[in-house]
Amino acid sequence: MEAKIAALALALASNLVSTSVAPILFERGGRIYEVDPDRANAKPTCLTDTFEGKQRCAAWSPDHQRWAFIEAKPGASRIWMQLRSGGKLLIGACPDTAQDLTWGNAETLYYTYTAFGRNGAIQVIRKLGAFTGRSKDLLSGSVESHPSWNGRRLIWARARQGLSWEIWSASEEGNDPRPLIGGNCAEPSWSPDGSRVAFSSNQSGGWEIYVTDAASRYSNRLTTSPKGGYSRHPSWSPDGSRIVFQTNVIPQNQALAPVPGLAWIPSGGGKAIRILEEAAKPAW
Repeated sequence: MEAKIAALALALASNLVSTSVAPILFERGGRIYEVDPDRANAKPTCLTDTFEGKQRCAAWSPDHQRWAFIEAKPGASRIWMQLRSGGKLLIGACPDTAQDLTWGNAETLYYTYTAFGRNGAIQVIRKLGAFTGRSKDLLSGSVESHPSWNGRRLIWARARQGLSWEIWSASEEGNDPRPLIGGNCAEPSWSPDGSRVAFSSNQSGGWEIYVTDAASRYSNRLTTSPKGGYSRHPSWSPDGSRIVFQTNVIPQNQALAPVPGLAWIPSGGGKAIRILEEAAKPAW
C-alpha cells in the first residue's frame, strides 16, 4: 500500500492538469462517463468500462486532479481513486449500500451507507481516508444523505422521524450538528468558495434547484419546471459560475424529455441550457 501511495503522489506532483477545463462526470447504464460541457456536440467518454459490477457516485477531489467512485458488486463493493493524468488506486472495501460519495479535504472522503440494527435500518455518514483506507462513522439517524464539505463545515440532508428534509451542518468530525436550511431540502452542495449552498427542494410542489447564501440565509430559486418535470442533484463548476443538474426538462422550450439528462444554469440565475441526454448524478 505504501508503494502505491508514493507512486500516486509522484504522479500527482508531476502530471497536474488544468482545472479550468474540468469535464463533468456522470452516470449512465451503470458506468461513469465524462463530457466537456463547453464543447459543442461533445461525445461522452466511458471511464470505467474495465471495472466489474456497476459504478456510481463519481466525485472530484477539491483540486480536480483525481476523482473517486464506488464499484458496486454484491458482497464485494469497493471505492477507487483515479487520476486525470492516468493511474488508479484501490482505496478499500465499502458496504454494498454505500452512496453519496464526496471529498472532504485532499485526503478525505465521505459517504453514506445503510446500517441494520435491532431498531431497523438507519443511514450513517462515514469518513474515509483516501490514502489510508481507514474509516470512522460520524453521524447516524433515520435518514442521512449527501454530505458536502467546504473546508470549515460539513453539510448534509437529514430527515428526522415525522419531519421534512432539512440541511444540517457539523464540524469535520460530525461534532456540533445543527440545522442550516429548512423547507424540505435535499442533495446539498457547497460552492467552491464555501459561501453558498446549492440544493434541491420541492417546497414549491416539484423538485427545483435553489442556491442559499450561507451567511444571510437568502435563497434564490434557479429553475422552474413544467408539470411532471424535476431538477435535482446540483453540482458546481470549479469556478462557481455555473451549476449542472439532472433534469427531465428541456429548458429551451420547457418540454419534458423522454429520458433524464443534464443541464447547466448560471449560479446567480439565468437561462438553463440542456447539454446531454441519458445522464444522471453529475459531478463537476
